[in-house]
Amino acid sequence: MRFYLLVVLMCISIFTSGQQLVPKNSYDQVSSLIAQKQYDKAETQINNLLKTYPGNKSLSLYLLYIYCHKGQYDKAKIQYNALQKIRLDNGETNWLKTQITDPYGPYLFPSSSQPANHTRNLATAASTLPTASHVGKLGIVYNCFDTLSSVDLSQMKSIQELEKRRYTTDQMDKAIATVKAIVGPQNKISSQGRFILVNTQNKLSDSNIRSVANELDKTWQFYTRYFDIAPSNDIITVYLVPNAAELKRMAGIVHGIRAPNVDLGYSCMYDNSILSICNTGTGTLHHELFHIVARKRMTDIPTWLDEGIACLYAVYQWKNDTLYGAYNNWRTQVIQDATYNSTLDMPNRDNTIAVPSLKTLLNYSWDQFNGIIDDNLCKVAINYSLANHLLLYLQQKNLLQKVFNAYKDSTNIPDTTAILIADKDNITPFEKATGEPITITTEKFRNWLIERYHLNEGLSFDENVNPDFNDALQTCQAVIDMIMLERPGGITSKQLRSWREQKEALSDEYITISDADLEKIVRTKDKNPELFNSVTANREKLEALDVLYSKTRQLERTLRSSFFLK
Repeated sequence: MRFYLLVVLMCISIFTSGQQLVPKNSYDQVSSLIAQKQYDKAETQINNLLKTYPGNKSLSLYLLYIYCHKGQYDKAKIQYNALQKIRLDNGETNWLKTQITDPYGPYLFPSSSQPANHTRNLATAASTLPTASHVGKLGIVYNCFDTLSSVDLSQMKSIQELEKRRYTTDQMDKAIATVKAIVGPQNKISSQGRFILVNTQNKLSDSNIRSVANELDKTWQFYTRYFDIAPSNDIITVYLVPNAAELKRMAGIVHGIRAPNVDLGYSCMYDNSILSICNTGTGTLHHELFHIVARKRMTDIPTWLDEGIACLYAVYQWKNDTLYGAYNNWRTQVIQDATYNSTLDMPNRDNTIAVPSLKTLLNYSWDQFNGIIDDNLCKVAINYSLANHLLLYLQQKNLLQKVFNAYKDSTNIPDTTAILIADKDNITPFEKATGEPITITTEKFRNWLIERYHLNEGLSFDENVNPDFNDALQTCQAVIDMIMLERPGGITSKQLRSWREQKEALSDEYITISDADLEKIVRTKDKNPELFNSVTANREKLEALDVLYSKTRQLERTLRSSFFLK
């Protein structure tokens, strides 16, 4: 039976639209102006707010609405494309499309307006190995192409309801009363400093709770000090659950979501909360706490940096009051396995899954990093492992703070319009912090990985995020050749011949309609749908190429999946 040792994304922030939260009265004022169709005043007020809350997603969405209703469609399209680069959920993405196709559509986007079947995919799996006992994030995946475990958000509490639960430390009594009303009196609730701790089912002793609270406070102090993040006086509510079944139950009670019955933890920015299984240490709490602390300051923090630092401190050690990521951790196995470049080296893996280059990693969108586009759990594992090890490298080179600050400073742009429409460049801040071109850092990082972790000396990074048609067809051929060599169980000669014929038919079709310029548009369709939709010349050929490309990628997926047949 073939399998991948997969770093599973257990501590995922389910509500991923973290942002600096604007005071409710400011939102109300903007909403009132929009309701009265005083769009110029509303636009002025939004731009003033953006000086204090740069890149705030909700304000940006309001601004798009205003552009549409003022008939400034060129600005609206620029704003729309800029918002595509922000971490949006499916409901918000659908809302954006509505604003372009029907400028007079609704401007509010509470979760209750999302389709009933709306779900958020998470790469999750049960912790089954002894090595997972202290971190709760390691599992065995028998198929890279299993359907991702999903979290159903169709019944999620509205954003407005969740935001009403936010309190500051001088309102602790009110905050505790609110939490008690949510979870009921049968769960023990305590507070320490800025944290409310909910001991569900009362499984933890008082001394355990104090220990967790002390660890949370120490970690919070470290994050704000080390990364120079202005501390807030917001209360953070932490729901400590004993097992996956209880986490699933509490997720429904607290946030109205249906989570899979797996070991995970998550954070919610709307009500400043963390839900976490707390029988395996505090690594998950470190992870989720970083998301909450960092996103209050950096709404557009790059994916690799956000998840990379959070993962860095999930396996950790303290030296006095400084937290360090552990160099020897369970994610190393993933990147070790991914660096073998021959079926003779490691026969139980799909060798066409490559390790992305640093340039590729730094520029990944959220969906690319988290495997939503490829629907490939093994690629997700590699992305998280590479980001984790890049942060370990930066930690050892004493560059971690410089890199974080470079991205933090990149959001301090005086021109608020530039914040919204700029095509974020994730390479320049990195090079500024390291003091060298990304190509030099890539080579140094590669050598560091090989030397420290004894990786295959043939380790190379893949620059090709969106392969062209020839590359995609060549990938199909490479997988066919591997299948012929290994002959996975259940693959017949007839099936193999059929796949080869499909690949040859795609190749023949490509020869007849190839067009380099149109192919570039097709390959970037997901990232730039407006460009694809705007093409009128050679429209028929463009759409034919789009269909061909989809067929090619689907055949590739089918071929890869054959390696994991039982």
